[in-house]
Amino acid sequence: AQPTATASAPPGATLAPRAIDARVAYQLVSMMRDVVLRGTGTPARVLNREDVGGKTGSTNDHRDAWFSGFGGPYVTTVWVGRDDFQSLGYREYGGKAALPIWIDYMRVALKDQAVARNDPPDGMVKVAVGPGGRLLPDATGGIVEYVKAEDLERMQSEAEQPQDQSQDEQAFDIF
Repeated sequence: AQPTATASAPPGATLAPRAIDARVAYQLVSMMRDVVLRGTGTPARVLNREDVGGKTGSTNDHRDAWFSGFGGPYVTTVWVGRDDFQSLGYREYGGKAALPIWIDYMRVALKDQAVARNDPPDGMVKVAVGPGGRLLPDATGGIVEYVKAEDLERMQSEAEQPQDQSQDEQAFDIF
């Protein structure tokens, strides 16, 4: 694939070829925003911005903790750890050790920045998802998500069928 010029690139600039479908990129951003809205990154809600998302992380032995996140035009990772391979201490994980530092930094960095839009690209369909990730009829209640249009019919047929444990464990290919 050839690098492509885009409307957001400076005149004459070329960018690397798109690595993934724009719809998949949108879904990934949505998932990372959900980490802040409903997951291990909820303390970042204090920033009062809808364009903030990220992912917490830590090692099993509490030696490393991190938060990688984005907001406005910025992407930032905070890592907390020791260079002597010692543990940070019990229960020191990304949401506790690294996220507060990330929030303090982003509070300043985002102060005068406009909220970044994340409109769904063409080919996405709005649905409502209930407990267990099942579609709700007529897009009522639940959590609003956008899915690729070509996945909707399959998801609707799955929502109408009784689901057993083995179906829950099957992989879902989003790419």
